[in-house]
Amino acid sequence: MRLTSWLNVPRLLALLLVGVSCTLSSPAIQAEEELRQWSDASGKYKIEATLLGVSGNKVKLKQKTGKTIEIELTKLCKEDQDYVAALDANPFKDSDNPFEAGGDDPGMKKDSAGSNEERTVTVNWDEVDVIPLESEGAWKAEVGPHPGMDIKPKPVALPQKLDFFEGMKSIAVSSSAKKAVVGYVMGGPSRDGGVRLVMCDLATGKTVGTATAPGKFAPIALHDDGQRILMRRDEFGFGNLDRLEVWTMQGKTVRKSLTWTPYDNAQHGDRDVTWAEFLDADHLATASRGGRVAIWEFATGKPICTFLTTGGAGPSLSGDRKWIAFCDGERFGL
Repeated sequence: MRLTSWLNVPRLLALLLVGVSCTLSSPAIQAEEELRQWSDASGKYKIEATLLGVSGNKVKLKQKTGKTIEIELTKLCKEDQDYVAALDANPFKDSDNPFEAGGDDPGMKKDSAGSNEERTVTVNWDEVDVIPLESEGAWKAEVGPHPGMDIKPKPVALPQKLDFFEGMKSIAVSSSAKKAVVGYVMGGPSRDGGVRLVMCDLATGKTVGTATAPGKFAPIALHDDGQRILMRRDEFGFGNLDRLEVWTMQGKTVRKSLTWTPYDNAQHGDRDVTWAEFLDADHLATASRGGRVAIWEFATGKPICTFLTTGGAGPSLSGDRKWIAFCDGERFGL
């Protein structure tokens, strides 16, 4: 079974053979912010806590007991507001590190005034090429090595869990960027839910960033630039794994640049995105629970082509990302 002429979109596509070695219970390599005293604007109320991150105008703090709280920045005393502002203005913060790719998020669109804006895309399938799956006799495929696999990934000691209720949800790897992002779900009586992301450098064996955000999401793929993360809505129930968002870690928070629902025209569980991989810096492949595989223009969220397997067929990319394979238990397609 063979996919036909559309493969001139850099002969896309296979098994991302990357080993990610993680020690889940090891102490964190990257230290958290210091434990310090925080005060409200009146000076009447004080607590000792560690800064976990800033989301919009809210500050997330972790007390020595392990309890986390969120408070509006304007409700803190001026000294604490200045402390948070100084951290954000640090010339060596992750997003401005001259030794890392930085600057504006490449996934963000700039308007005429030069400002960044988050985009929500509605998928239009009317003009998308549908690729027929045809059997043309005997065939063979030559698969080359992945260009990014010139290192032996080193074990990474992950930060300790914030509390009993936090748990690892998924890991997304980019062998081109030599990085992996680990997603944790946060919950429990003191939280409304949320996600914590830990970026790992597989070449050095170190964590290089941690960020938190509200909502129930899980990383599903990591871009070749090692910055942009494809996140999937991850809520309980069929049809609730359907939305994709592109996030970029900025210090201890994230910035969202693109949102779309790939299979919005499907029903119930067939809407769910069960698999995604970057084919190169410009193209993305996804698969639905209903068996529909699609190739996307990553910058715009526009579908290029699609083909239909059967529900539950699991796609994989070849090491050189030029072939895509699937198996539904009876047929094998390439």
